Amino acid sequence: MIRFAIRTVLFCGVFSLLPLAAHAQSVQLSVAPTNLVWNTNAWVTLTATNLTPGAGLDLLLFADIDRNGALSQSDVLMGSFPVEDGVTNSLGASVIPHDTDGAANGVVVSRISYYGIDSPYHAAGSYLWAASTGSIPALSRFDVTQPTSAVWVTGSVNLYGSDTAVTGALVMLEYFFDHQGVEPTVWTDTNGVYRLYLPPTVSTSAVFAIQCMKPDYFAAPFRDDTMEFISAYIFTNDLAVGANVVTNPLKVVAPVPGAIYTVSGTLSDDLAQPVAGGWVFFEPDESDGFAMSVSDANGQFALPVPDGFEGALSCGGPEINMRGLVGAQNEPMTVTNDVVQNLQCSSAVILGKAQVTDLATGDPVSGIPVSFKSSNAEGGGYSLNGGWYEVGLVSNASYSIGANSRELAAFGYVRGTSYQGISVTNAGLFTNAPIVLERGCTLSGNVYDRNTNALSGGFVEAFEYGTWNHVAGCEVDRQARYELLVATGTCRVAAQSFPGYLDMNYTNHFMWEWDMGPVADPVIVTTAGVSNLVFYLEPKSYIRGTVRSGGLPISNAVVIALVGWDQRGSCLTSNDGTYELGVLTGSNYVVQAEPPTDSFWIFQYYSNKYNDVDANRVTTLVAVAAENIDFDLPLGGRIEGTLFQSDGVTPLSNHWGVVEARDTNDNQTINSMSIFGNGSYGVVVTAGIYYVHASAENYLNQYYSGVYEYQSEQARAVTVQVGQVVLPVNFSMTAPSFIDGVVTSGGQPVSGLQVYVSYWPDTNNPWSEPLASALTDDFGVYVLETAPGSNFVIGTESSSGGFYLQEYWSNATQMSQATLLDLPLQSGRSGIDFDLELGMRIEGAVVDGNGLALTNLWVEALYLSSNGSPMNAGGMETDSGGNYGFALSAATSYVVRVQRPWFVEEDDWWYPETWFSNRYSAFTAETLRTNAGKTVRADLQLNLGYRVQGRVFTSDGTTPASMARVAATDAASNRYPESSTDWTDWYNLVLPTNAVLYLQGQAQDQVAEYYSNTYSQAEALPFQANAMTTTRVDFVLYSYSEDNDSDGRADYQEDTRPDGLFVPAQDWASYTNADTDGDLYSDNEEYYARTSPQDADSFLHCVNTTRSGLDMVISWSASTNVVYHIQRCANLNDPSGWSDWMPVMGTGTTMTVIDSSPGAANNAYRVRVTY
Repeated sequence: MIRFAIRTVLFCGVFSLLPLAAHAQSVQLSVAPTNLVWNTNAWVTLTATNLTPGAGLDLLLFADIDRNGALSQSDVLMGSFPVEDGVTNSLGASVIPHDTDGAANGVVVSRISYYGIDSPYHAAGSYLWAASTGSIPALSRFDVTQPTSAVWVTGSVNLYGSDTAVTGALVMLEYFFDHQGVEPTVWTDTNGVYRLYLPPTVSTSAVFAIQCMKPDYFAAPFRDDTMEFISAYIFTNDLAVGANVVTNPLKVVAPVPGAIYTVSGTLSDDLAQPVAGGWVFFEPDESDGFAMSVSDANGQFALPVPDGFEGALSCGGPEINMRGLVGAQNEPMTVTNDVVQNLQCSSAVILGKAQVTDLATGDPVSGIPVSFKSSNAEGGGYSLNGGWYEVGLVSNASYSIGANSRELAAFGYVRGTSYQGISVTNAGLFTNAPIVLERGCTLSGNVYDRNTNALSGGFVEAFEYGTWNHVAGCEVDRQARYELLVATGTCRVAAQSFPGYLDMNYTNHFMWEWDMGPVADPVIVTTAGVSNLVFYLEPKSYIRGTVRSGGLPISNAVVIALVGWDQRGSCLTSNDGTYELGVLTGSNYVVQAEPPTDSFWIFQYYSNKYNDVDANRVTTLVAVAAENIDFDLPLGGRIEGTLFQSDGVTPLSNHWGVVEARDTNDNQTINSMSIFGNGSYGVVVTAGIYYVHASAENYLNQYYSGVYEYQSEQARAVTVQVGQVVLPVNFSMTAPSFIDGVVTSGGQPVSGLQVYVSYWPDTNNPWSEPLASALTDDFGVYVLETAPGSNFVIGTESSSGGFYLQEYWSNATQMSQATLLDLPLQSGRSGIDFDLELGMRIEGAVVDGNGLALTNLWVEALYLSSNGSPMNAGGMETDSGGNYGFALSAATSYVVRVQRPWFVEEDDWWYPETWFSNRYSAFTAETLRTNAGKTVRADLQLNLGYRVQGRVFTSDGTTPASMARVAATDAASNRYPESSTDWTDWYNLVLPTNAVLYLQGQAQDQVAEYYSNTYSQAEALPFQANAMTTTRVDFVLYSYSEDNDSDGRADYQEDTRPDGLFVPAQDWASYTNADTDGDLYSDNEEYYARTSPQDADSFLHCVNTTRSGLDMVISWSASTNVVYHIQRCANLNDPSGWSDWMPVMGTGTTMTVIDSSPGAANNAYRVRVTY
């Protein structure tokens, strides 16, 4: 970036001589001292004698370009200051030249301020001070010297487009780093030649460029369209000892018919008197090019300005301040032909005077530039001896006053006190803006590529950390080094605009990375500064193409490369529609072309797509450009209109706003336009039907026509056709209505509590739409601003750190019990008061397995309802430190859990649902309870888990089961997280790694099944996996009623392994007569006996029967959960003799019973199972 070393507010100009009248009386003039070293602050005293007592005269300063001691056409007027014998200035300002002795004695002694070494008064050269009373002026020579050194730069200045030498041009050095000091300036001689000495304290590697300017000419360091340097030259090597000859002349631009127009006019004061010697500028806010002139004796000026150049006409340098005037600035304009526009300064009636001091030492600081600005005036000066600055002001105006941080850097300071919106009302002395300067600290380092090759041609910039607020910046020198002067604190530092490389934040973060602000490593600056802050930049790949419409190129279209929602690069198309977009290699991009504003073209994604989902991706590779990424933008129609004030007549001027065309199907924004100025807008869209939405600062959002945000379903649609302008789609914007009241608790005001209003359209539906919120002040008072309407609910939020419970107006704890409020247009409702109940608090912190805070997690408390279901009682998100806290009704038991943040996708979340006390179910979590006004703490630690996901089918293995879910339990049947299937029929379950679990698939009207293919947890396979791994587990479930073989028994009872398939080797065949294992017991009988139908050795049988004395001992193989009946019979020939002797519950082992003294000598025994 090329910049002018002399600040534009301080530039001088060049100029025709003042007309001189015939000789009347010979005035004599002396100057003391007669010379000044260029970097010295001082007063210069002018003494004019041989005057008529009480006479007036003009003190004039000329740059004596030909150094002949006499006025000639090559000399340059620097300033003109009227004084009067015996008259001091009315403001009492020492900086305004006046007769210091205050006596009408024919002698005028006046002091001229040479404070401010970056002022053009300090340009090295010869000068003539002149005293004129309308006769031939008295002249006295004055020199500003630059001591010679061993290194100097020499060259010439020519007129652009010719070899004509330019005399009386100012030439100045520019350093790489601002804090290397004020750069010296020198005049070109009568041959257009200059010689600038490098100050001995400045390194030969410190000089970045040399540049020039001349009054009545246009200066532009670089011309973008021809890629040539004009008024500047950048050194490619360090300066050498001796002469450093700039072989290419520097150039300035003169008027050219049809290309360089003239902006001319008259500079006058508020009495319509011409002001001579005023420096007038035409310059934009963001450009290195500018034009300047100095008003002549008639106040006239003329500035050459290129065609299409946008800027504002202004004056307000120290020379205006030294006239006792306040500078002026006109409205910006774009120059397309010759323009006549006058400037009017105002007479100062207030002296702004205060001291500039050093923060660390308290010492006064002289020579510091101080500027001020109001809505239509500007000016500035320098701090004088003792650090005092003096600026003239007008009354009844609001000013900003301060010292520019970049100008301060040359003096070793990084910032000074800045005042905004200072109201100055009364004439006299204003002393309320002292300026304290803070010394800067050096932040330095280097910029390399990934292979540690030194890079140059770019710049490094420091910002306030986490923001885009500029702190300091500099070009990188030829050794790839940079040095910034910054204040102590935390910065974000970025390397930018290096040819062929991507912009990056330190350390190695791309500029597009964003997380609630630009992503960067914080750079902490202490008083010792920071050094060796090194960048390693990534090379660019390129996307190239052309943007056209119907075959014709479109210039100034914006081409953007996106990855997801992140913008990874952008550029403008040139006049032939071509563009070159530098991006990161190895990525897939969505590329978008946005046409210039005020056109009928429609923005487009590549290739010929209108949404990013359908867009073709563009892949970039190292050293291979993605070519021919072209666009052909179609024509659309425009929706135009104006935002008016509520009267529907007065345009809503000077208010920021946005108008959007939204799709009538999903209310998504199709295109939008920001507005500022006269309230008018124009939005281009494809042919279709749209809702139009408007917003503006200090006004309520609206849909066309007259529909507020919360009533969007009532919006009026607009139909647009190609090439059609739909107008007027106007809006009458209305100011908000208000609701106010007082929040108390026990009669005492509650401050800092949030009160909100919501729109509740359907009281049978719990959904409501938030409209506005506000905090109570120290007196408990709140004021809500919202749209008018009806069915409004007013409520309070639980206080941060407090014990107050949420309440709805009026005196309701639930929204269903709230009193609804109606609010008429632009009116208010007062007396909406609350008296809050004091509750208990639960608070704590949530950390991960390493003890690091987890932010934005939802923590909630639940209580168990009368039917045992967990019911939500309240919750909040964790803050940046992982902390949470909220109030609840006291004397109730709660369980607390942490849930996945809403903005994190389910597949990206690896923590199991965790309850306080490291439990994974509400039914096993520790409960929390305390009294009102008390706090109970519940800290939680989340450990990474593993994921189980899959589907739950019915028995056909393809149809998703209805209302399915998968639950996890441990061996003790303690419950762990569970997951229902979603709209895609998948479940997604994250489980802890520290427990062996059993998974069970469940669904409506289906028989639950354990993993893997069993109905019993005892037979189920245990499940456990490593953190951050994913396993798919599907379940196939039978319904309770399925009976595919029509044998009277449900299929789930016949399928020993619930896989939905009959496999003869593992499943029961049929309950009616099958004997799968051939043990003479049917599968049906073995089902009831709980023996295996696949094992011939597994059947109901007695093991042995033995006699022990008079007793009989009977043993048999028993299963669990079966009731066995022991029978005996004394006569096997009589089947009716069998009788039940005793029932016994099976234990799953060999069981033994004793028949004591059975009576008969011989008995038969058997074991029976009923079914």
